[in-house]
Amino acid sequence: AVVSTQSGHYGRVGSGDEVWVEFFTSDNSYVGEFGIYFSSTPQYYISFCMSYTDFPVSLPSDVEKVWRITLNRNSGKRWLIHCNNVLMSDNTCYSYSSWSTDCDSALIPLL
Repeated sequence: AVVSTQSGHYGRVGSGDEVWVEFFTSDNSYVGEFGIYFSSTPQYYISFCMSYTDFPVSLPSDVEKVWRITLNRNSGKRWLIHCNNVLMSDNTCYSYSSWSTDCDSALIPLL
């Protein structure tokens, strides 16, 4: 999924804004969601995987931020989160028993 936010209008650090992307299978069954919370310390959320978590690196200072959320199946199943081509997080999630199966069937929407 690709999401664009502009710090001057929406998605500014400390604004309390949120951005959500939901994932569905090809038969339109809900799989989960990914969210970004623009608190004073920006955080992200992956449903059935983790609660709100601080990004391990600082957000790029660019006014417009282009977020790319990718499911990488090359070495296990990993969520890669990029902002303006900077890797913000690389997660493997095993806390939810069907997470691995659900990711196999997820369709990643392009916004």
